[in-house]
Amino acid sequence: MASSDNPRNSILRLVVGIAAVMLILAGMHIAARMVNMVLFAGLLTLLCIPLLRWLQARGVKRGWAVMLICLLVLSVVLLFVGLIGISLAQAAVKIPTYQEQLSANSDQIAAMLTQRGIDPSAFVSTLQSAALRLFGIISGLAVDLTGLLVNGAFTLLIFFFLLADADNLAARVSKIIPADSPILAATGQAASSVATFMLILTALNLIIAVLDWLFLLVLGIPHAFLWGVLSFVFGFIPYIGYWVSIFPPLILAFAQNGAMGVLVVILGYWLINGLIGNLVAPRFYGQGLKLSPAISLLAVLFWGAILGPVGSIIGVPLTALIKSILLENYGETRWVAAAIGTGNGEDVP
Repeated sequence: MASSDNPRNSILRLVVGIAAVMLILAGMHIAARMVNMVLFAGLLTLLCIPLLRWLQARGVKRGWAVMLICLLVLSVVLLFVGLIGISLAQAAVKIPTYQEQLSANSDQIAAMLTQRGIDPSAFVSTLQSAALRLFGIISGLAVDLTGLLVNGAFTLLIFFFLLADADNLAARVSKIIPADSPILAATGQAASSVATFMLILTALNLIIAVLDWLFLLVLGIPHAFLWGVLSFVFGFIPYIGYWVSIFPPLILAFAQNGAMGVLVVILGYWLINGLIGNLVAPRFYGQGLKLSPAISLLAVLFWGAILGPVGSIIGVPLTALIKSILLENYGETRWVAAAIGTGNGEDVP
């Protein structure tokens, strides 16, 4: 009799589990703003813990080490926010000029297409729609900069408390969960892997962003620093981020130099972002976090739908943490971990 109830119980557990996951995801979507701040602060804490350990190993007291890291992070954030704010304000003021240049160059291309018997209406409407979207985003960010600063301030505050409480949190967890627990070991290994992956990816994105900035600066593309920062941020989004980051420079290159400017920007970005971002970075996406390329892309889309743009940025490491900590340590979900992993699933214990 008991054996006949097992399938029914399994189905019931599955239904309850799916319902619980759906409720959690719905709650995360509703509270996306707060969830994003907490997740981003947690990820930043993971990145800074190795630096905290390094300072402590060299005799710096823990309190001073935490304070030094917080001051360093705060200084970098304030510097970048200031530069980005200035660039956004300058770009918003010059939008009418860019629109006039864009219209003049699009008219030239339309006339050339008409002479060759090609209807230019589709080209012109697509270009105008893309330009309006870009200029609308720039204007919106320039106006809503205060809201972004408030969110950033709360995120930094959460980060400061998490970093200061990191050791105490680990001690409290060790009292609740046995030291030989596989989940505790998996959590430590997953956190270490994600931190290493994010540090390497941050370095790669920084190199790409600096090269993009210098390249656009040489070409005379307006607000090159802003597009370099965009390249850095969207470098954390696999496969999609490259196409988003190249979009604004292409519009401005066309406004200034026409079709030839577009070709030069495409070639430069292909050499810089293509060689580094598409040849080197995917190895870290696949092997560093043990997620298949398809799952990395789906993670970007899925978490982007749940949490918005921030979800797209942290979607891959978040999925890797869920896979390593939860899916791999339960028999009922181990097959899911194997399915979304790399290779033939041998990385799943």
